[in-house]
Amino acid sequence: MYKAPIMIASSLFVLGTVVEIIAIELWRGPLVEWLTQPQKLPVLLVMIGINAVQGSLFGYAAHRAARNRTKLRRAESEHHELTHRLREELRPALSIVQYAAYKTSDKQCIEICNRAIKRVMHTVAGAEAAA
Repeated sequence: MYKAPIMIASSLFVLGTVVEIIAIELWRGPLVEWLTQPQKLPVLLVMIGINAVQGSLFGYAAHRAARNRTKLRRAESEHHELTHRLREELRPALSIVQYAAYKTSDKQCIEICNRAIKRVMHTVAGAEAAA
């Protein structure tokens, strides 16, 4: 999980620094001559520092993206497990309730149990669809 952010940060830092050095070579002449001019070394060090900060920020962003992806996968897995448990445990329990209601031969009890079972199943189906 940490290899990719470190590689991104390092790559961005190196790439940015190399591009700036090449730009100095192309537009200002040889880098050694450019650095011998007064106040040019601090400018180069500031550019390298800015590249390091940019690389660190992009590495941090890559780390957060990887961590968020892991959290999302874990949450989806937990939701899938919960849905599976509801299906596997709730349906048999509702069947038992329905069977008990039919054993009473009380029409009102049977109707109440059937409505309750339909509401429970509708709620579970709605929760599955929402996720």
